[in-house]
Amino acid sequence: MLKDNEMQVVKLFRTFIEHSRTLSHTSRETNSNWFRRILRLGMGITTAIVVSGSAIAMQQLVTGDIVVTQKHRSFQPSAIEMEKNQILQILNDDGQLTHHAYVASQTFSFDSGEQQPGATVNIRFRAQGRFVVLCGIHPKMRLAVTVH
Repeated sequence: MLKDNEMQVVKLFRTFIEHSRTLSHTSRETNSNWFRRILRLGMGITTAIVVSGSAIAMQQLVTGDIVVTQKHRSFQPSAIEMEKNQILQILNDDGQLTHHAYVASQTFSFDSGEQQPGATVNIRFRAQGRFVVLCGIHPKMRLAVTVH
C-alpha cells in the first residue's frame, strides 16, 4: 500500500506518461507547448519524489515490482496486495541487522537465507492466495501478502 504522498507521485507520473503519448508533430508551436507542459510535469514529479522522500515509489512505477523494506525489525508496510507472478522486492534497510525472509505454505514456499544489510531479495508469487512472509531471525516480523 502506498502512502498518500506516494500516490500523488504515481498520479503525476501516469499523467506524464499520458501527455507524452500525445506528442503532435503537426506544428512547431504545438510541439513547443507540449514540451513546456511535459517539462513542468517532469519537474513536478521530481519535486514530489524529493518531498515525499520516496525513491521506492518511483522504483515501483518504473519496474512494476512491489517494494517492501525491513526497518526497525519490521516489514514496512506490514501488508500488501499484488498480482500473481508480480515480483515482491524485500530490501534490508535495517542498519547492521541481518534478516532471513521466508514463506512456508501448502501452495508456495520461499527461503531467502541470510539477508545482509543493504541486500534485496526478490520473491515471485506464482500462486494466488494469502501468505505470510516471516523473518527467521526476528519472529515478530510479519508481512501479510494477498496475491490476486
